[in-house]
Amino acid sequence: MKNNLYNSDFYINEFLLYYESQEPKDGMEYIDGFLGDFFIRKCMWSSKAIIKENATSLKKFYQFMSEIGKVSKEDYKEFVEGISDSMEFYLDSYDMMMDVDF
Repeated sequence: MKNNLYNSDFYINEFLLYYESQEPKDGMEYIDGFLGDFFIRKCMWSSKAIIKENATSLKKFYQFMSEIGKVSKEDYKEFVEGISDSMEFYLDSYDMMMDVDF
């Protein structure tokens, strides 16, 4: 639970509000840029396991946002499907960025 809070806070306050200048309710469309690029480049603690952990945390955060009516249930469903469909891309991006020859 503590990791979910930390991961969501980092996404909202370091990425969405600072880097993308977006409110959390509008942040679902930026997930690819976060998990597939920003998080890997900017966070020295990033790893494949932590990318997956962040994806799970953000799914839970946006599930909550859906439950309280801040995002639509349809948008949330597309968000979850998008993460599932893109996970291989995120992990491949991590491998590519960690490759010293890249």
